[in-house]
Amino acid sequence: MFIHIKHGGNEQFLANTNCPVILLLQYMKAKLGIPESELVDLCDDQGALKMLFLSQQHQKYASSLLPARCSFIFCVVNRNPEDSGYVSITPLVDNPEHALLG
Repeated sequence: MFIHIKHGGNEQFLANTNCPVILLLQYMKAKLGIPESELVDLCDDQGALKMLFLSQQHQKYASSLLPARCSFIFCVVNRNPEDSGYVSITPLVDNPEHALLG
């Protein structure tokens, strides 16, 4: 089972979802050169987050949360440095669709 992960300026790569979510997240960070300490997630074309970064999701298989052959946009979860609360989500694509921006 594979998904397409969009990033940058109309770039994408395939990812195998037949693994725990934590491995998928680590693979995506390594592929895009994102520090391991960053929180990342995926969203669909409508901007709906998949919430993969939540700790209770890490041992679930990614294939149970992400439909095969679908495309997702790579996002960084921005946190408040003072209390580590979630502040915003930044899609890592050039010229994101209007639906992603709110």
